[in-house]
Amino acid sequence: MKRNRTEQLIDILEQCKNGEGLKITHVSHKANVDGKTAVSALTFLTSKDLLEKLYFEKAKRPVYRTTKDGRWLVRLYREVEKALAIEGRIS
Repeated sequence: MKRNRTEQLIDILEQCKNGEGLKITHVSHKANVDGKTAVSALTFLTSKDLLEKLYFEKAKRPVYRTTKDGRWLVRLYREVEKALAIEGRIS
């Protein structure tokens, strides 16, 4: 089943919430989205302050990490998803 844009964004936020952050390639692989989609999503999420873009001295490329607001959004989304699953799926 194909995921919608919101589900892709939430998956990206979830993947970036642990550790030191992820490079674009790692985000793409872990969230199972193509590179173009990953770049677009990372730009969007960063502009909304749901992700932060970090640069480390030895790294050639930036890494992305979920912000406090991004983690809150993931929790809220999962709560809504869980509540709707209890009521049953709407066709």
